[in-house]
Amino acid sequence: MYEHLEPLTKKLLSLKIEKPPPWELQTVISVDGLCSVGFDRDTENLLILSHQGRGVVDCFTGEKPRETMKIIMRINIWKLKVLAV
Repeated sequence: MYEHLEPLTKKLLSLKIEKPPPWELQTVISVDGLCSVGFDRDTENLLILSHQGRGVVDCFTGEKPRETMKIIMRINIWKLKVLAV
């Protein structure tokens, strides 16, 4: 069904991607139905919006805080940078 994308997929998978210093990989998160993400300017939090709901990830640790809903309510939406997917 997606055979026409196979050359592009192979090319992308063959690229060597290096992280810019001082960044370090903390975790890999798969989000089904991803709509958008936004970085909070005042914290290390990443807000994730998907068709299944919303969540927060601490970018410093790579973990999902237990108090996710309280954090979402505290995020100042006017200072949020949103990247549409």
